[in-house]
Amino acid sequence: MNEINACVEEIKNYSEKHTELKKSHHFCFNIPIPIGNTKPELKQGDEIVLIMGQNPGELDGTWNYLPKNLESKTKDLFIKMKSPKEIKDKVAEMVNNKQQISGYPVEESSNSKFWDDDDTNNWRDNKKEETDSSHDNWQENIKEICEDNCKKNNLTIVQTEYFFWSLRELDLFEDRFGYTWNKNPHHEFCSGINKKLIDYYNTKIIIYFGIGDANRLKKNFKLEEIEIYEVPELKSNKKNLAKLCSLKRADKKDIPFLICTHISNYISNKEIKCMKYLSDYICNNDGKAMPQDEYKKYLERINS
Repeated sequence: MNEINACVEEIKNYSEKHTELKKSHHFCFNIPIPIGNTKPELKQGDEIVLIMGQNPGELDGTWNYLPKNLESKTKDLFIKMKSPKEIKDKVAEMVNNKQQISGYPVEESSNSKFWDDDDTNNWRDNKKEETDSSHDNWQENIKEICEDNCKKNNLTIVQTEYFFWSLRELDLFEDRFGYTWNKNPHHEFCSGINKKLIDYYNTKIIIYFGIGDANRLKKNFKLEEIEIYEVPELKSNKKNLAKLCSLKRADKKDIPFLICTHISNYISNKEIKCMKYLSDYICNNDGKAMPQDEYKKYLERINS
């Protein structure tokens, strides 16, 4: 078993121990993102750009996918339900009542991608669900930021999550897990597993989407802040586009850690372009920060 597979097993075992996490449909870890039509085949030491999201998204329709090792009696019950939301609610009820239920959260990794599972026996109503639009939009934005540089430098895009378990939105965090996003007790476990992922590959840059989490990330990953870059167009609720930090490692090269605003539906095309410009520069200049005067000249160009 390689180190990545060992990490996946750690996440599964941790989810069994902390049963509230079984209320999530799936967890995400070490997911290569195809560039063009090329499906990445990764091995230890490969050069990567690591994308780190806050946590995986989840729609009610996601629950139409049923775990392969779900107990047959429970599977039959779920198939008869009128909607995937009923399945979601029933899973939460079973977890709360400490009833036996296997397979949740479903694994989404380099080894197993349920969205690509064409076996209709694993889908409610024997009908494969289409990948949800937010999943597709997320990957398209990532490719817009990273793909050109990765093609040029033969890098692979790999996605992980700061919090591995799925949820529709952070506002629902406490309702599902019983604690808030800020006070959840799993920061140390997740950052520890992600550090193993970072060290397994030759990680050239880490890009995190969710600038509001900057202080938490700096604490949990022991980051040193290097530079702050403003948004291309100032808004009352948004001043900073990105914070560049450095991930300090004993006896190893430091890694640039770029914490950006979240690439939600409200992200502008100019903000995407600035993230691309920053990440390309940092990656191609051995992790060095882009000078402020150069960044401001770029802002002048795209705003002219």
